[in-house]
Amino acid sequence: MKQFFKKHSKSFTIIELIIAVSIIIILSVVVIGNYEWGGYEVELHEATQKVVQDMSKLRNEALASSVDSPPPGIYIGLQTSSYIIFKDRNGNGEYDSDAGETQKVIDLGEDIYFESVEWDLESNGPKGPRGSVNLSFIPPEPTVKIVLGDEEKNAVMVTLWSRKSNSTSSIFISQSGLIETR
Repeated sequence: MKQFFKKHSKSFTIIELIIAVSIIIILSVVVIGNYEWGGYEVELHEATQKVVQDMSKLRNEALASSVDSPPPGIYIGLQTSSYIIFKDRNGNGEYDSDAGETQKVIDLGEDIYFESVEWDLESNGPKGPRGSVNLSFIPPEPTVKIVLGDEEKNAVMVTLWSRKSNSTSSIFISQSGLIETR
């Protein structure tokens, strides 16, 4: 009889089996939860790259244009999930829907929205209230006319917020034509 118990003592008990299954379930829940959150991060990164790509295209278009052609621009509203690509036909550096300047509306989806703020180049930090921003790329130079609210600025930080992951991604734009993600 002693030999019978010794022979089966190498097997798992029901408690050990329950603990092993519980660990697998907990790890699965953590991995699936992080996978979904990571997808939101990828979505935010892709949206940021899309905006930067469109800004770079407009800057390059302005570089290739003549001085007489209307400057291309982007209008980004405050706490919206879309932006407007336009040609500044009246030359005021701002998007005017009444003047028929709309060329294309880009919607990034309901989970991502914009906020823009003036960027102080001396202190390397935000300055002033948030507002909507107009960026006009002046041909043939790579200069950018930045209008935040109703005032012209030297630099601006456009922040994209993800509602689902509660994270941000920022784009820095200066009058000299510098566009970079931060």
